[in-house]
Amino acid sequence: MIENRPENTSRRLVLRPVLLMPVFLAGCLAGLHQSPPGPVPVPVSWQPKAVFRALLETRDPGSTVLDGRDGFSPDEAALFSLDHNPMLRAVRAEKGIARAEILRAGLLPNPKLEGNISVPAGGRDALMLGYGGGLSWNVMPLLPRSSRIQAARERSVSVDLDIAWREWQVAQSARLHAIRLIFLGRQVNVAREAGKYWRKRVKSYQCALAAKATTKLQLAGAQRSLAEWRLQRQEFERQRLIERAALARSLGIEPSQVPAMQASWHPGRDIPDSSGLVAGLGRHRLDLIALQHAQQSRDHALRAAALARFPPIELGIHGGRDVDGVGSAGFTLSFTMPVFDHNQYQTALEHARRHKVKEEYKARLLRAETQTDRYVKELSLLKKQLATAEAADKTANRLAVLADSSASLGVLNPMIAAGSQDAAYRAQLKKLAIEKAYAETTVALSITAGVTIR
Repeated sequence: MIENRPENTSRRLVLRPVLLMPVFLAGCLAGLHQSPPGPVPVPVSWQPKAVFRALLETRDPGSTVLDGRDGFSPDEAALFSLDHNPMLRAVRAEKGIARAEILRAGLLPNPKLEGNISVPAGGRDALMLGYGGGLSWNVMPLLPRSSRIQAARERSVSVDLDIAWREWQVAQSARLHAIRLIFLGRQVNVAREAGKYWRKRVKSYQCALAAKATTKLQLAGAQRSLAEWRLQRQEFERQRLIERAALARSLGIEPSQVPAMQASWHPGRDIPDSSGLVAGLGRHRLDLIALQHAQQSRDHALRAAALARFPPIELGIHGGRDVDGVGSAGFTLSFTMPVFDHNQYQTALEHARRHKVKEEYKARLLRAETQTDRYVKELSLLKKQLATAEAADKTANRLAVLADSSASLGVLNPMIAAGSQDAAYRAQLKKLAIEKAYAETTVALSITAGVTIR
């Protein structure tokens, strides 16, 4: 009885860790009952291949065609930028990184192979060479593997949609620069026509002054107006140079290669419903949809971190022979006791990341709702201003024609007639400025709402 006590004691010492194992596993499972927040519903129709072309709604099927023979329209400039913008080519490389993350998430640890050799060193029973070997594998990474893969897949979808959102912004930026170029071209033409008019007036006043039919004051006034219009034309040309360079950067070409713009293009006058645009932000804004997928990715990552609270458990088999010639084979089980580290850092980190994505989604959505409502209201006011400016332009032109006729008949001072014509040119510029602001606001609304507004 006394000789068996050490053996029984050793058995109890060996069995205690095994008996304590369920206790440690129960502690690891403590956090799993707290499920992560539910994901934001993602529209089924949106898949990773969604790009700007899917959002470019046209009035007629196939109406947006890259054909520069009649000049580039803003939509044609937008389409051209998708294939040639150098920044987009660099951004699309992120897709390969996201695919690699999916591959890494599915990888499992390699099995571990061990071996040993024992050389007889003494004793009458140590007669031969002993050896042993074993094969073990950590099975715990199997638990969170599915969650890791789902997290990586959702992350890949989020990256694809984020790239599509950048494509949308670049395309709309090209559209905006094209619109500005079109209107600056019209403004340059008005300033040039006004300059030609005052150049003729200056020459006529010079001839009249030589014949002592006018005064130096009238000549100086005409020269001042000529200088002002020349300065205005030069300013428009400077702005056009800046916009041409910006459009070239968006299109990925040299400024000298920028095609001519479609001079006949005009923005539409239909103002969309604000409530409908706000209600559809979660379905149309690609960055918001990307954040919805990012939330799902963080949900799966949080679940994987919770499952990783289980301690590493290695299962294996072993066999060998002692130096006394006794062979043996058996099964091995080893695990780490999660006394201090049970993956609480990674779990807390994933909680924080998930909360960050959730708050970012709420902040972007609130900002988009505010901006969408603002731009729709601004378009309504600009539409009214544009109608007023068009009426003023027609009135100014009619007045200029009447004043010129009266001056020809000698019943009106030519300087007054010239002033009426000058006012007509300025009314035309005012109308163009308001129409340009209307078109720019339309692009801003398109970017904010995630749909093309014309």
